[in-house]
Amino acid sequence: YYSNANRKWAKRGIPGPEPELLLGNLRSIWDLDNPRSLVIRAWSKKYGKVYGFYEGQRPLLVISDFDMLNEIIVKRFDHFYARARFLMQERNDGPNTKIIESRGPHWKRLRTLGSMAFTQKSLKHIISTVEHSATMVVDGMTKESGEINALRFFQEYTLNVICKIALGLHDIKMFDNEYLETCIGIFNK
Repeated sequence: YYSNANRKWAKRGIPGPEPELLLGNLRSIWDLDNPRSLVIRAWSKKYGKVYGFYEGQRPLLVISDFDMLNEIIVKRFDHFYARARFLMQERNDGPNTKIIESRGPHWKRLRTLGSMAFTQKSLKHIISTVEHSATMVVDGMTKESGEINALRFFQEYTLNVICKIALGLHDIKMFDNEYLETCIGIFNK
């Protein structure tokens, strides 16, 4: 059974690193001296833009071809909604499951609801707010002399855009946002 499971990609003519019995390619992926992202990059150079490998007995397909990704993620997303689960991820989708963690019909529903917020028309409505906030950040940075705390400017910018676009708080003033310290306190805990 296990040796047959490790031949899934080879049977389909998909290249990839040779898996070990039971472990698949886990030794290569979990090598502390060679991070997973570098292993994936090396395999992409060796096996091409589409190849398969195994996390234990779980087959994974890596796709680096932009046109194919566009076809899968954008054009035919309703056919490809079974994303691989993360190791510590819960097995069942619930009402609090985020779109990146959801699968199946739940993912499809969240994707459909969320896609309305990212249409070209809706993005055109918010671009002026994003640009105005960015201009204010640049103006604030030019007023500073010497070294600047870029983190503080990006925090102000991010919260300003979120407050105006997502929360509808248009009276928020950049560099005088009453919510900033609260947010910093929440994320630093």
